[in-house]
Amino acid sequence: MQIATPFRFRTTAALKAFTLAVFALIVFICLASPSPRIQLPRQRRLRFQRPLPLNRAASIDYTDTGAASKETIATKDESSRPTDIPLVDDETKPTSSFDKPGENEGWSGQSSDAVTGTSTASFLSSSTRRSCYSLEGADDVVVIIKTGSTESEEKLPVHFNKTLQCFPHYLIFSDYAEIVDDHVILDALENVTADIRLEHEDFDLWRRLQADGRAALDESELSVNDQGDPASPFGNPENGGWRLDRFKNLPLVGKTLEHKPDAKWYIVVDADTYVVWSNLLQWLKHLDHTKPMYLGSATFVDDQVFAHGGSGYILSSPAMHAAADAYMEEQEEWDRFAADHWAGDCVFGTFMERKQIANLTWSFPSLQGSDPTTLDWTQITDDKRMWCYPAVTYHHLKPSTVEALWDIEQEWIEDSGGKSLTHGDMFKKFALSRLKHERVAWDNLSEDELEGHQTSDALDCRAVCESDTSCIQYSYRDRVCKTARIPKIGREDVDGVHYAGWMLGRIHNLVRDLDDCHEGGWILD
Repeated sequence: MQIATPFRFRTTAALKAFTLAVFALIVFICLASPSPRIQLPRQRRLRFQRPLPLNRAASIDYTDTGAASKETIATKDESSRPTDIPLVDDETKPTSSFDKPGENEGWSGQSSDAVTGTSTASFLSSSTRRSCYSLEGADDVVVIIKTGSTESEEKLPVHFNKTLQCFPHYLIFSDYAEIVDDHVILDALENVTADIRLEHEDFDLWRRLQADGRAALDESELSVNDQGDPASPFGNPENGGWRLDRFKNLPLVGKTLEHKPDAKWYIVVDADTYVVWSNLLQWLKHLDHTKPMYLGSATFVDDQVFAHGGSGYILSSPAMHAAADAYMEEQEEWDRFAADHWAGDCVFGTFMERKQIANLTWSFPSLQGSDPTTLDWTQITDDKRMWCYPAVTYHHLKPSTVEALWDIEQEWIEDSGGKSLTHGDMFKKFALSRLKHERVAWDNLSEDELEGHQTSDALDCRAVCESDTSCIQYSYRDRVCKTARIPKIGREDVDGVHYAGWMLGRIHNLVRDLDDCHEGGWILD
C-alpha cells in the first residue's frame, strides 16, 4: 500500500504530459495548415468584359496633329487595336475577369446578331419566348437605352433579365464601350469633337475609362452611392457620369442609324425608365411614320420647350435621318452648345427646333416622368386627366419597380384582349395592393402638416385623418402628424421612425370616381 500512491502519481503525471503533447501537436497542425474557406451563397454578378475596340479613324480628325497626339495619350496601346468593331463570336469573344454566372439564374444570352450591334434579340426559344416579343409592330421599333458606366451595374440587369425579352431591336449607349453579360454597350461619346473630348473637365471620367477601364471608377462615383435626389429636375451635377450625359443625345442618333437604319420608329429612354411596350406599339399604329415626328413630354428650360429625356422621346424615321444629317454637318457647333449647357434633352430639343426638323408633339400624360411610388395619380395637366390615358412610360424607377411593372404588363397582355393599359389600370394593379391599413418604418410622403396641434402618437394622427373626410392618408414622426388628400405609396424609412397609414375605404371610393372617364385615348397631335 505504501508504493501505490507514488505509482499512481507517476502514472497520472505521465498521462497529463502525453495529453499536453498531443494537444500541442494538434494546435501546431492547425496553425500550419491553410484556413478552410467558408462557402457563402453568392449573389449573381455581372460579367464585364474588355471594351470593344474603337473606330479611331472615325473618331478623330488626323489633320489636326495636336488632337491626334492628345488622342494617343488618352488611350492605351492604341496601335494594337483594330480599326473596326469586330464580329464577336464564340471563338473571339473576350474572356471575363468576373465570375461566370451560375446556371439556372434566369439569365439568357443574345444571338450573335445582337452582340454585333444589329440588336436582334434572341433571348428565348420561339416556343418559350414571351408574347410581348411578337406583338404587331414590334419589328418596326428600335428601343435606345441611354445609360452610363457609373449606373449600368445597378440599372441594366433588370433589363437584361426582363424588358429586353420584349424588344426585337434595341441598342444600349453609355460613356464606355464594353460587353456586359454578352450585351454590347456602345460608347456614344467616342466621336465627340476631339478637343472637347480630350480637354473638357466634364470628360475626365471618359478619359479615365479609356485609359484604365472600370478600374478607373471609384466606389463613391457609382449610382448606388449617390447622395443626391435622383428625381431632382436639375439632375446630379456632383456625379461625373451625369455631367457626361448631356453630350450623348445628338451623337447617338447617327450611331443608331449605323446599326439600324431601316426602322419606322425610334424611342430613346434612360436606364431607369420603363416602357409599356404593348401600349407603345398600339399608339404608334395610329401615327404616320413617313412624316418627321418628335414626340415627348413637354418640358421647359427658360423659354425653350423640349421632350423630357427621362420620360422618353420618340422619333419617326424621317426625323431620325434628318437629325443625323444635320448633326453631321454642324457637329462641332452643337458639341460646343452641349458643353455650355447642362441638360442633354434640352440640347436635343433646341437642335430639333432650330434645324426645323419636327415640332414637338406634346405627349403627356402617356409619357410620364414620375415614379409610380411617388406619383400623384389624380393629376390633371393641360385639361388631361392622367388616370384615363394609356400609360407608355414611367421614370426614376428602382430595378424592383421595373420588374414589378414588367410582370404586370405580361399578365395584361395575356388577359386584356388587346385593351390598352391606362394609368388608372396601373394604379389598381401596382399601387393599390401596396397600400395598407398602416405600415411601420414607412413614409408615404404626406405633405399637409397639422398646424397648432401636436399628436401624441400614430393612433392619434390616424384619428385626425379619420375626422377629415377629405383625408386619404397620413404619416407620423416625432409628434408631427401629416395628412394628404391623394394616395401615394411612398418609400421605406431607413431610420425606422415613420408610421404611415391609408384610409382604404376612401381610396376605393376615389378609384370608383376616377374610373368615370369621358376622355383618354391616344395623343395624335
